Amino acid sequence: ITVLVGQEKRTNVGLGPYSQLRIVVSLKVVQGSTVVLAQMDRMLEFNDHVNQLCLSEEAWTPSDSCVMSGMAGDMLTKTMETVVEQCSSTELCLTATPSGVDTLNWAGALACADTKGRYRAVGVYHSTAQSPPDRVTSLLGGGVGGNIARVITAGLASDPRVPDDPCEGVRCGLGNCVKEENVCDRNWDCQEGEDEINCPVVSSTSLALCEQVGSGPECSCLPGQLKCGNNLCLDLGAWCDGVPDCGDGSDEPAECGACVTRLALLTPTAICDSVPDCQDWSDETSQACGCQPDSFRCDQPFNMSSSPSCISST
Repeated sequence: ITVLVGQEKRTNVGLGPYSQLRIVVSLKVVQGSTVVLAQMDRMLEFNDHVNQLCLSEEAWTPSDSCVMSGMAGDMLTKTMETVVEQCSSTELCLTATPSGVDTLNWAGALACADTKGRYRAVGVYHSTAQSPPDRVTSLLGGGVGGNIARVITAGLASDPRVPDDPCEGVRCGLGNCVKEENVCDRNWDCQEGEDEINCPVVSSTSLALCEQVGSGPECSCLPGQLKCGNNLCLDLGAWCDGVPDCGDGSDEPAECGACVTRLALLTPTAICDSVPDCQDWSDETSQACGCQPDSFRCDQPFNMSSSPSCISST
């Protein structure tokens, strides 16, 4: 069992900066009541968000400055005001202010202001319905309250014994156990991500980095590979195949959309080599061979006896 304090709202990932987590090491039933006290593995750190609620040490009179709290919606601590009267030596009667808040499974200490305006615990409650209970166990008069004080004193007399943890994976701060096979799988199973801490670094790609050329900033890939924009090396056959393998999309540029530009990117020696590789022969046009706009290529494709030449039309 884990205790979370100092957290006001429920979240899917992560806890607030004021939250504290403690492990429950023992549960004690208070004599003469159904009240159960939980002993934690260590003391809480008291601050503006986490504080203690002391038992009342003086004669108490009916008060309209009382509050009970519990979970509601995304709020872990929702409060409700109530008027309290002592209806017997063992019970207090409540008249809660209508608020429409669902109080099912609310449980804890009923806090009321004393004559000096300090809030004290005067009763304990457990709501089994959507509306607050009209009667709760009283902590006044030395009965149950005195027995609670004795249990607390006995618990503080020695350091708590923390039992062995049977979890074979990772124990999350909030108490759940993550199995070994789910640890370091790049998915947070613990709300605080404890199952993904100190994990070995796993490369996100099998592609090799280009090798540095000399002492300069340039680097090159092996024959049959092209360099990605992020300096990874990718085989020629994986370029322009509709699948981004480099990780930065550089193996699927706009040039892949046309035959001549794709050929210039992947096999530049096939441009203007007198052998048409594109169906429309666009790799052997005057433009592909670098001729000026006012010139034309004088040789013909498949004529590899001489190098292509550009002749001016003026």
